[in-house]
Amino acid sequence: MRRSCAIAVLLLAVVGSPAASQTQVLDFENVPADGLINGSSVANYGGFFWSSTSSFHEWSLITSGAYWRPSSGTTNATTSELQSIWFERPGEPFTLNSMFLSEVLGQGTTRPIDIWASLNGEIKYQTSITPSSTTIDQYLFDWANIDRVELILTTPGRPIIDDISVTSTPEPATVLLVGGGLLGLFGVRQRARKRFKTDAV
Repeated sequence: MRRSCAIAVLLLAVVGSPAASQTQVLDFENVPADGLINGSSVANYGGFFWSSTSSFHEWSLITSGAYWRPSSGTTNATTSELQSIWFERPGEPFTLNSMFLSEVLGQGTTRPIDIWASLNGEIKYQTSITPSSTTIDQYLFDWANIDRVELILTTPGRPIIDDISVTSTPEPATVLLVGGGLLGLFGVRQRARKRFKTDAV
C-alpha cells in the first residue's frame, strides 16, 4: 500500500511540476530593432516560427502612430495586407490561452477573422471573430495540445496582434518516460533497502 501511494505521488509530481508545463506571453517587446519577426535574424521569436501566405508579407512591429494599439507594453505586431498568417511550433504542442487582437483597416467596415488551431496538420479548434479597428481586445481560447495557430481573413486585411499567452504541454510519451525513470529509481532504492536489511541480519 505504501509503495502504491509513493508511485502515485511520483506520477503526480511529474505531471504537475513546473517543468511539465510553462506559460509564456509573446508580447513582442524584445524583438530586435529590424522590426521583422520572420526575417532571418528573428525567425524563431519566442520559440515559434512565424509565416504568411506570401514571402514578402512579413510580420512587422508597431510602436507608435495611428495603427498602434496600447495593451500591456509599447509594441504590437502586424503584417502587410494579406489573407492568412500563422505561428507554429511543429513537434512541440502547446495550449493557446489567449491573445489580443485588433484590425488596421476599419474604415467603417468589419473584417471577420477565422482562427484555426491544429496539431500535425489536423484542425482541432476553430472560431470566427470580428476585432475592433480602434481598440485591441483580449480573446480567450484555452485550446490545448496544438502546434499551429492560423488567422485567416475572409477579405484582405491587416490584423494587429499582441500578448499571446501560450502554455507548453509536454508530449504524453515524455511524461511517461520521465515517470518511468522515476519509478525505476524508486525500484532500485527499494531493492537496495531490502538488500541492506538482509545483510544486517
